[in-house]
Amino acid sequence: MISIQKARLWKGLAAFAISFLFTGFAAAQVGGAIGPHKYWKLCPGEVFELPQEIFEEWIPVGCETVDCCPGCPGIFDKLQWRIRVEGAPLESATLKFSRLPKDVALKLGGTAKGTAESLNVAKGEGTIDGLPISVEGRAPVAQVQVKVDAAWMQDHSKEESGFAGGSGSTEDSGSIIVEQWLGRYRVNEFKLAYRFPWCPSRIEDRIVLSGNDAGDAASVLMDARRSSGCVLEEERRGAGVIGLNNVLSNGRCRSEVAVFSDDDAMQLLEGVTAWTNSLGDTLNVKLSPNRLMAPVSVWLARPGALATATADINNANLLFNSNNAGIGFNATFNDVSGNAAAVTTITNSDGCLNLAALQSSA
Repeated sequence: MISIQKARLWKGLAAFAISFLFTGFAAAQVGGAIGPHKYWKLCPGEVFELPQEIFEEWIPVGCETVDCCPGCPGIFDKLQWRIRVEGAPLESATLKFSRLPKDVALKLGGTAKGTAESLNVAKGEGTIDGLPISVEGRAPVAQVQVKVDAAWMQDHSKEESGFAGGSGSTEDSGSIIVEQWLGRYRVNEFKLAYRFPWCPSRIEDRIVLSGNDAGDAASVLMDARRSSGCVLEEERRGAGVIGLNNVLSNGRCRSEVAVFSDDDAMQLLEGVTAWTNSLGDTLNVKLSPNRLMAPVSVWLARPGALATATADINNANLLFNSNNAGIGFNATFNDVSGNAAAVTTITNSDGCLNLAALQSSA
């Protein structure tokens, strides 16, 4: 039987599953500012978990015309930003402004939500009105962080993972465009362009997960036969398609697979026969949200302890779920703090040394 051995990997490790190819600088549209173009190579079969924000850039508030720049004379001192989030790979952009006055009144529109300290723009177009061109002669700046769409990544992990049947040659792109407007005139533009080429085609054995609705990084433990012999509890992680190189036919080795994921029951497949000595074998594993909910009876001997007990159960559920255990706790709470006999029986148990008295009580 395969057992749980390791907790969830840090989300930060996911960055190592995405290979950085090249960062260059190219001019944006005519009349616009210089903006970086990012190229990231994605190997879906190797991705542990999506990084939440994969890029950070700084954009100054200001214009390119003589009467609209930090510290320049002019009668206009407020700008509007129009931010467009485009392309299937991108989900949203988060902006954090620096050097803005605390009492600045910003008006948000479109897909823009939040505050100057943390403002989110979802896919589509969001607007920010009332940005000051300068504060004490210095231009405010915005830090832009870009979030990848988890559903897009999961879909492409299955369709374009480079395994047998996949082309492995697709490329998707997205962009964040920030236009700065003074009245009806566009006075500046900054464009962040992203390209996501996929890994070259390859053929290998794989596990394909379905029902992993949130795209969580599932933990897979496998007993199987390799060229080196029998392997026990070999660990893999992935959200959709998990590459295994070559797993051989069972022979005399035990062959089973256990899969653990957030919000899902543990799946144990015993006596797996999907593997052959040839490459290209697939084992399909369907996850389901029916976690094993263990009943727990909580007896409260201290008055007012319900809130603490409830918080402890909630925390236990959070920890077990985030560690992919597939187990939760369904608690019932019994307040006997007003029953002196019950309180005496419980408090005198001294670590269950008085277990017989507890078992014979109500």
